[in-house]
Amino acid sequence: MKKNVISRARLALVAAAVFAAFTPVQAPATVTGDLQLFMSPPEQKPRRQFYSLKSLDTENGKVAELRIYDEIGFWGVTAKGFIDELHAVAADAAEVIVAVNSPGGDVFDAFAIYNALRRYAGKVTARVDGVAASAASLIVMAGDKIVMPENAMMMIHNPWTIAVGTAADMRKTAEMMDKARDGIVSAYRAKSKQEDAEIIRMMDEETWMTALEAQALGFADVIEEPVKLAATVRTGEL
Repeated sequence: MKKNVISRARLALVAAAVFAAFTPVQAPATVTGDLQLFMSPPEQKPRRQFYSLKSLDTENGKVAELRIYDEIGFWGVTAKGFIDELHAVAADAAEVIVAVNSPGGDVFDAFAIYNALRRYAGKVTARVDGVAASAASLIVMAGDKIVMPENAMMMIHNPWTIAVGTAADMRKTAEMMDKARDGIVSAYRAKSKQEDAEIIRMMDEETWMTALEAQALGFADVIEEPVKLAATVRTGEL
């Protein structure tokens, strides 16, 4: 047993070194797990929060707005940190609005966020403000209603990872990735009502969808016009 633990720790360090070869910045000095599974290639950058939470009071009750405008997990914030904040702001809210503009990230963090939103007792509205790609599209599927401006995009594809080891290790990793894909397919199916074979085909081909295409395929419910922003200036600044 001890030999197995040492072997896995050594494998994790080797994986970190291999990953560093694919990124312009040095990999972290420590590794907290044996394997990291992504739905999109991560970009290494300083760690920061990938969510913004605020509460609004409306005539229908309190609405908590949640914004994901960054990568998900690993280089961003863990699902645990996100869910802790979600519970704090949404505890007494009647509705949560999830605004997304993200290229994706760690699929297991996305699963955790998706499941937390599905367990939420109130209404969940997911809004794609720019792009919901890869793991971000999985989170969007948690919405009771999915809204996309007409110029927004959604992308779905298969998860990928970096791994090292023996042939047996590679087979185990492939089996794990197939199981992760099955979980992703389940979330897409629950929302879109598409057949598994069609969803898998779309993932195999890395499918990009406009708002109209996403709506036609069941991945979105409502299309709205892009939000119009008006520039203002205070007279004292003239």
